[in-house]
Amino acid sequence: MKAKKMILSSFITLGLMFGGVAYAADLDGAIIERIGVNPDVSGYTTSSNIVFVSHSSFPAGTALQCVLHKDMGDAGLATALTAMSLGKSVWLRVGSTDVTKITTATIMYLNK
Repeated sequence: MKAKKMILSSFITLGLMFGGVAYAADLDGAIIERIGVNPDVSGYTTSSNIVFVSHSSFPAGTALQCVLHKDMGDAGLATALTAMSLGKSVWLRVGSTDVTKITTATIMYLNK
C-alpha cells in the first residue's frame, strides 16, 4: 500500500512540475507568406525578424506570425527569404500554432 502511495505522489508531483510547460510544434510544408522586421514586438526588447507562415493545418486565409529566435540570426532570415523567392516550403519549429498570437520560431529548414 505504501508503494502505491509513493508512485501516486510521484505522478502528481510530475504533473504539477510539467503541467504548465509549453511544447513546441513542428510544421512541415509551411509556406512563407510575408517577411519583415519589427523594431519592437510587444514583449521583446530588440528589433525582431518577423515571418508570417501559412500551413494546411490552419484555418483558410490565416497565417501564423512568428518572431525568428535571435539565435537564428541572419541565417534564419536568409532561409525565409530564399524559401519565399523560390516558392519553396519550409520545415519550421514554433512555440505555438495559435494563429491569434505571436509565437517564436526556433528552427527552420528549406524543403526540397
